[in-house]
Amino acid sequence: MALSALDYIEIYQLHSRFNLSVDLGDVEGYVSTFTRSGWFEVQGLPEGAPAAGRNTGPDEIRPMVKKLMAGVAGHSRHFVSPTSMLIEGDENEVKSKGYLFELRAGVVPNTGVYLTGIFHDVIRKVDGKWLFASRSVRFDPQPEAGVPTDVLVVKFDELNRTA
Repeated sequence: MALSALDYIEIYQLHSRFNLSVDLGDVEGYVSTFTRSGWFEVQGLPEGAPAAGRNTGPDEIRPMVKKLMAGVAGHSRHFVSPTSMLIEGDENEVKSKGYLFELRAGVVPNTGVYLTGIFHDVIRKVDGKWLFASRSVRFDPQPEAGVPTDVLVVKFDELNRTA
């Protein structure tokens, strides 16, 4: 059976609960977005970063997110855009993927986008509630110094150096 409009809204709400939990320091809210055997994996962060690697189940996810929140709760804003999210599946399991970005909260010049990437999720309906069975995030690499890039990116970088 196809997904209903309510399913789409509930899946968007799952993403919102996940992001708000990180930003507001709600460890149990974060853990509750996963199935009991669900896992969260982050690629593209420096070695030793709190969220780097794969964490499975609440016993691994909880300490990872506590460590993560110690550095970002109240200082970052996580976003995924429903307009850039693809959701495919049926009434029991979906795959979603899309773009994400993270902002440093505050006032200019100490604010702005500091991470961008792509997420890939498997989301399952468990006891009538959509939960992450797996969540994989791959952050975009930084361009190498001296490598030619888009003229608009170069101009943006020049403007930021003079601000």
